[in-house]
Amino acid sequence: MAGNEMVFDVRASTSGFSKDVGKLGDIVKGLGVFEVIKKGFSMITQSIDEAVTRYDTLQRFPKIMEQMGYGGDVAEKSIKRLSDSIQGLPTTLDDIVKNTRQFTVATGDLDKGTNSAIALNNAFLASGATVADAERGMVQYLQMLSSGKVDMMSWRTLNETMTYALQKTAESFGFAGTTAKQDLYAALQSGAITFTEFNDRIIQLDQGVGGFAEVAKTATGGIGTAMQNLKTRTVAGVTSIVEAFDRGLSKTRFKGIENVINEMGNGIKAALEGVAVAVEFVAANIEWLGPLIIGLTAAFAAYKVVVALSNIDLQKHAVLSALVAAKNAIVAVATGTQTIATTAAAAAQWALNAAMAANPIGLIIAGVVALVAGLVALFSWLFKDSEAYAAQKKEVEALAAAQEKLNDSIDESADAHKDAVSAVNASNQEGNNYLSTLKGMVDANGKVTASHEDAQQAIDDLNKAYAGLNLSLDEETGHLSASIEEVEEYVAAKNNLASTAVLEKRRIELLQQQATAEAQLKEATERYTIISQDAALSESEREKLLAELQTTIDEYGATQDALALDIEANNAAIDASTDDMAQNTVNAFEAINGARDADGNNLKQLAKLYNTTTDQILADMEAQGISMEQWSAQKAATMTEEGLSLEQVAAKWGMTTDDTWTNGA
Repeated sequence: MAGNEMVFDVRASTSGFSKDVGKLGDIVKGLGVFEVIKKGFSMITQSIDEAVTRYDTLQRFPKIMEQMGYGGDVAEKSIKRLSDSIQGLPTTLDDIVKNTRQFTVATGDLDKGTNSAIALNNAFLASGATVADAERGMVQYLQMLSSGKVDMMSWRTLNETMTYALQKTAESFGFAGTTAKQDLYAALQSGAITFTEFNDRIIQLDQGVGGFAEVAKTATGGIGTAMQNLKTRTVAGVTSIVEAFDRGLSKTRFKGIENVINEMGNGIKAALEGVAVAVEFVAANIEWLGPLIIGLTAAFAAYKVVVALSNIDLQKHAVLSALVAAKNAIVAVATGTQTIATTAAAAAQWALNAAMAANPIGLIIAGVVALVAGLVALFSWLFKDSEAYAAQKKEVEALAAAQEKLNDSIDESADAHKDAVSAVNASNQEGNNYLSTLKGMVDANGKVTASHEDAQQAIDDLNKAYAGLNLSLDEETGHLSASIEEVEEYVAAKNNLASTAVLEKRRIELLQQQATAEAQLKEATERYTIISQDAALSESEREKLLAELQTTIDEYGATQDALALDIEANNAAIDASTDDMAQNTVNAFEAINGARDADGNNLKQLAKLYNTTTDQILADMEAQGISMEQWSAQKAATMTEEGLSLEQVAAKWGMTTDDTWTNGA
């Protein structure tokens, strides 16, 4: 070696070289075997994945139905019917179970929900819809069934995805000809036929000779469906194995497959945390470790090439000497005795010398290096995401983020509602305690028996708790401005209104969340259609995106189910707590006891003062369009010094009020 140049004299006999090159070609051709093996393992893996999904579905469905109020036996019968209904069809158990859950919420009955899901699945497939089209139509159908209303956009989707079934259903209602479906739409919109009746008719048309169930099997027949059915039956068989294995593990200390996987996850986490420490060390010292790692990797690769070619009659010692020299140079960099630039230049010169040497070994080494570099570039190009995939991936991730944000918002509002209920209950209880204290100070005749100071404190507490009460104590008579019974009715009514207001606010929140979920689900299903039809995507890219998006759509379905249950429970609470007369009670009390005149008299006190009724005073106020304070001032002006009103003076002297005013003037 002179200066920065390393020169190796590599000589080898070419004897047998062509023969070995031919063998190398045979090996390359044989690589096709690995593709077959890869396909086989891929099929097995997919079957296991789907079997696990099927098993989870079979286990979860009865539990979810029990939470919704249905018995375990009923749920078991339902899922067996669902499994039987899709035999021979391209529908997965997970899809039809999800639809059944949504139909059950919409109809309020598990049996009806099961029948609806089966009938609609058959109706879509009988009409020639793909699985994706059936999913799209199912979303629109469920929205109409839930709301009981038919809109043109949803109906158009049904026309596209289940045209045959719509035509048959329209004919069953007596509509005929080319306008049958449009006539059925008009009847549904006008209410002549309810959507519930429409749903019942589809269930009725599903079974029997020539029904949707029978047509669906014919419409989906073919080699593709047969292959899908074979896959479905394989998945069902593997599911039985998974179930048996899980059942067996549950009787041991391992407790089941789920527990084993969770424990494995903990172990992997601990191992990766250890790797993270090493990665941090490498990143922090990359300036001197980088060249060392690259050099050692290259040396090892070259060494493997030499070993692989050891059967060829080559001068192995010369090659190994070259490798040792390269290794020594790398170590020199690592120890600081040689610069990176010097080593890089020397390595490049060594590679060039080896490649240009007039013997096979140099060419082979150069060829291997070129092959590796080419394969790296090829794989990078083959597995690079397309621009279309990147754009669609961004949309799918945004939808998933929106769904997660919606769920977080729903959880937060639920917690806030719980806090609001607790606060109003505490406030109502505090008011009841104040009322109980005051009630203990009043006797059967309505007179305060305790000290007026204590009574006034209790009155002030109540007035502070209930705006509009305006309760007062007559110091002379010892009576309250309203009877204790009237105060009790008022407090009970105000408490009821406060509790109902919290529930009404919650109802509005839930309906807004439901509308948001429906809008976002619609956006997700539309994106599903767009991706399905995007010709710029490869098949693998499309499958990956649709799988991710389907997870989000399923999450939206679960969110809608939960919201439907919350809305139902909240409405029941409103019905149970609402007192239709509560507002009237509050209004009447405040009209009589709330307003005061300049002297502090309420309506009841004015009625007693002027020997009239509260109803008469209210009628006078309404007729003249004046306030109670104005009425009181007007009435006071008509009083004589003797305390007689103008009417009483006129009656005493047998005169009219006009004559009395004239004489008085």
